[in-house]
Amino acid sequence: MRLRFPSCIALLGFGVIFGGHASELRAQTIRDALASAYVYNPQLNAARAALRVTNESVPQALAGYRPTVSLNADLGAQHNINTTGRGSQTTAGAGRQETNQTPAGYSFTVNQTLFNGFSTDNQVRQAESLVRAQRETLRTAEQSIMLLAVTAFMDVVRDQAIVKLQKNNVVVLTEQLRQTRDRFKVGEVTRTDVAQAESQLQGGISQVSAAEAALIASKANYRQQIGQEAGNLNPQTNVERTLPKSVAAAIEAGASEHPQIRAAAYNVDSAAFAIQIAEAALYPTITVGGTASTGFNRAIGNNTSESYAVVGRVTVPLYEAGVAPSRVRQAKETLGQNRIQVDVVRDQIRALVATQWGNLESQRAQVNASQAQIKAAKIAFDSIREEARVGQRTILDVLNTQQILLNAQVALVRSQHDRTVAAYTLLGAIGRLSAEQLQLAVALHDPTQHYEQVRDRWHGLRTPSGE
Repeated sequence: MRLRFPSCIALLGFGVIFGGHASELRAQTIRDALASAYVYNPQLNAARAALRVTNESVPQALAGYRPTVSLNADLGAQHNINTTGRGSQTTAGAGRQETNQTPAGYSFTVNQTLFNGFSTDNQVRQAESLVRAQRETLRTAEQSIMLLAVTAFMDVVRDQAIVKLQKNNVVVLTEQLRQTRDRFKVGEVTRTDVAQAESQLQGGISQVSAAEAALIASKANYRQQIGQEAGNLNPQTNVERTLPKSVAAAIEAGASEHPQIRAAAYNVDSAAFAIQIAEAALYPTITVGGTASTGFNRAIGNNTSESYAVVGRVTVPLYEAGVAPSRVRQAKETLGQNRIQVDVVRDQIRALVATQWGNLESQRAQVNASQAQIKAAKIAFDSIREEARVGQRTILDVLNTQQILLNAQVALVRSQHDRTVAAYTLLGAIGRLSAEQLQLAVALHDPTQHYEQVRDRWHGLRTPSGE
C-alpha cells in the first residue's frame, strides 16, 4: 500500500494566512480599526472629558478680573416688651408696654478687586499652562489607545491564523490515522504505530480547543478596544516605512515630539506661576465695593430708610504667622521637582525608543528565521514522507516532522504579530502614534474647540454640548 500524506498543512504558512485574498479587498484593515477606536473607545472619550474639565479652570481664573454682584433681602418679626418700675423718674408709675414690629429690607452689593498682587494674572497663566499640559496628556492617552487597538487587532489575526493551522493539522492527522489503520489491517505496521497516530490526533484536537479559547478572548478584547466585532481582518500595513531611518533619528524625534515630555515642560511653567501666586499673599490688596440698601418697618409709621455707600479698601498683610512665606518656599521646591521631572521623562523616552528600536530589529530577524525554518522543515517533511513510503522511516518520524513544521508555522504567525506590534510601539515611543500622524480617515478631535467655547463665558449652566 502506498502512503499518501496530505501536504496542505505546508501550504498554510504565513503567505497564505496573511497574504491577499480577493475577499480581503473588503476586509477591515488596521487603519479602519484605529479609526473606529479613535471614535468609540471609552477610555479615549474619558480622556477628552478630562480635558474639558481642565478647560473650565481658565474661566474660573479669569473670574478674578470680574466683579461680584449680590442681592440680599430680609424679612422678620420682632416683639418688644418694655417694663418700668414704680421708682422710675420718667413714668408716673410702674407699667408694661409691648410692641410688634415687622422689619424688612433689601440691599444690592457690588465688589471689584483692583489689585491683588498680580495673583489673578498668574492664576490665568497657570490655568492656561495646565490646559496645555492636559492636551499633551490627551495625546498620550490617544497613543496608548491606538497601541491597544493595534495589539487587539493583531491578536485576533494571530489567533485566527493559529486556529486555521491547528484545524488543518487535525485534518492531516485524521487522514494519517486512517491510513495507518489501513496499513495495520494488512500487516504493514504495528499496533504501536496506530497508537502513536491516535495520540498525535488527540493532541491536535486539544491544541484546536486551546487555540479557539484564545481566539474568543482576543475577540472580546477587540470588541472592548475598537468598539465593534472582529470580522474579516487584513493585517497588511506599511507603518515601518514611516519610521525614522536610524535609532539616533528616532531618539531625536522622540525627545522633541513625545507628548509626555511636552506635558512635563508645561508643568514646569505651571509651577513657576504658582510661585508668583504664592508671593501675591505678601502684597497689598485693593478692592472697591458699592452698596445700596432699603429698610422698612411697618410698626413705626411705615418707616422707610435708604442708604448708599461706595467703599474703597486697602489691606496690607503685616504678619501671616509664616504661612505665606512657607507656601512660597514650597512652590519653589515644586518648581525644582518639576524641572527634574522633565529630565526624568526625557531619559525614559530616550531609553524607550532605543529599547523598542532593538525590539523591532529582533522581531524582523525572528520573522526571517521563522521563514527559513519553515522552508527547511517543509523540505525535511517531504523527504521523510517519501522515505516512509518505501519503508525507510517510521510513522513516528513522519508525525514528529509534521509537528516540527506546524510549530514553525505557528512561530512565524507569532513573529509577524510581534513585529507589527513592535513597529507601532516604536512609533508611539517617538510620539507619532496618533490619528493625525497616521492620517486616519476620521474627523479629528479639536482640543481647542471646547476651550474657545468656555474661556470667556460670564454665565450659563449648560455645557457647549447642551447638557
